[in-house]
Amino acid sequence: MAGTKRTWDGKQLSLQPNNNEHQTTTMAEQSAQILSIFETFRNELDEHHDRRERLIKISRDITALSKKIIFSLQRIRKLNAPLPENITKETQSRFTQIQSLFTNALPDVTGPNKWRYQRQLSGAIQEYIEALSFHHYLTTQTLITLPEVCTKLPAEILVTEEDYLLGLFDLTGEMMRFAVTALSAGSVASDEKKMGLSREQNGIVVDLREMRSLFEGL
Repeated sequence: MAGTKRTWDGKQLSLQPNNNEHQTTTMAEQSAQILSIFETFRNELDEHHDRRERLIKISRDITALSKKIIFSLQRIRKLNAPLPENITKETQSRFTQIQSLFTNALPDVTGPNKWRYQRQLSGAIQEYIEALSFHHYLTTQTLITLPEVCTKLPAEILVTEEDYLLGLFDLTGEMMRFAVTALSAGSVASDEKKMGLSREQNGIVVDLREMRSLFEGL
C-alpha cells in the first residue's frame, strides 16, 4: 500500500495538481513559518547572552568591592574587638554597595535561572563570603555559618555549600596574612584565647590549626 505524502509540518499533500500560483504561495508561507521559528531562537539566545553579560559585570563589581573590604580589614591589629570607626564606616559602605548589586541581579536569577546562571555569580559569592567571614572573625573570633551568610543576602540569591566552603578556604589565606603581620608587630597578646579551647591554646594560629582539622574532616 502506497504511503501518504505529507509536508514538513505533517499536513497531507493534495493529490490534485496545483497551479504555479498556489505552489508559490504555499512555499512563501512555509518559509515565513520557518523564519519565525528561527527568529524566536535568535531572540532567546540574545536574551540569554545579555542576561549572562549583566551577571558577569555584577559579579566583577562585587568581587572588586569584596577585595577592597579585605584590604581595609587587614589594617586591623586586634581580634575579638570592635573595629575602629573609620574602618567600620569604610567597610559598611562597601557592604551596602554589594547588597545593592545582588539586588540588581535578582531579575536575572529568578525561577529556573537561579541554577542556570549560578555559575556566573559563584565567584562573586565566594569572594563576598571571604570578606564577610573575615570581618566576622576579626570582630568575634569565630567562623560565620552558612545560615548566617544567607541572612546577609537576598533570599533569591543561591548560596551553595560549595561556595560557602570555597569562601572559607580563601579566608585561611587572609587569616595567615593577618597572623604574620600581627605577630611580627607584636600586637597579638600571649594570653589571647579562643572560647572553647584549653588555656595553652590561644590566638589566631590555633584557630588556623582548628580550621585545617575541620577541613580535613570533610
